[in-house]
Amino acid sequence: MTALQRAFVVAVLAGGLVTLAGLFHRQRSRECWSYVAYLIALVSWGCCLAAWPGRFYRWDWWMAKQSVLDALKVFVALELAYRAVRAFPGARARLQMAMLTVLVLSAAIIAGGPSHRTFDTLWQWQPQILTATIWIFGVTALCVVFYRLPVSDWHRVLVLAFTAKLFLTTVLLNMLGHFGWSVRPWFNVIDGTVDVAVSWTLAYAAWRPVQQDVLSPALRQRIAEAAAAATATA
Repeated sequence: MTALQRAFVVAVLAGGLVTLAGLFHRQRSRECWSYVAYLIALVSWGCCLAAWPGRFYRWDWWMAKQSVLDALKVFVALELAYRAVRAFPGARARLQMAMLTVLVLSAAIIAGGPSHRTFDTLWQWQPQILTATIWIFGVTALCVVFYRLPVSDWHRVLVLAFTAKLFLTTVLLNMLGHFGWSVRPWFNVIDGTVDVAVSWTLAYAAWRPVQQDVLSPALRQRIAEAAAAATATA
């Protein structure tokens, strides 16, 4: 691990710790518990890598870490989708069908990838997983816009930050696959810079004061009626 790579790790680790503190201080942690789990996993990995790079800066540890984080990203996307539509039965039913379609297609694409996944063939299989997660975030965003669903400022930040980060990482991995490992130094610099930017953007958003009057009285009434209808038909 180079000094620059270690600096990126420490910067992302610090941003994650600041974000985690902000989530609990502003009581935003309960808005998306799967993101809290993702952040704890990310911070734990960052601590190990920063403290013992000789032991943890290896492809087998990286693969294990990436598998956990990829799964947690999907859980974050699914939880945000559920929270956005849970009070609106019509939107929830349509989002469930869209999500099922996305998950089936994603599973088929991932299953059709290379059977033996290694760090050396990273660009062949990792973009497939990232693209599937982007689709889930995208379907959620489209549903929110189409049905004009109320979402918190923190949920909006999470969707935008994850979507942007996943998209940029997918582009970088495709470039790595096209040009080969000769561009890896540039890949590490750009990817590390993006990671730091996203980490501290989320830290800033986590510490912002919570918006108290996000919903208008009419919208609150609409939510209450939808929730009552959902309870009656359950």
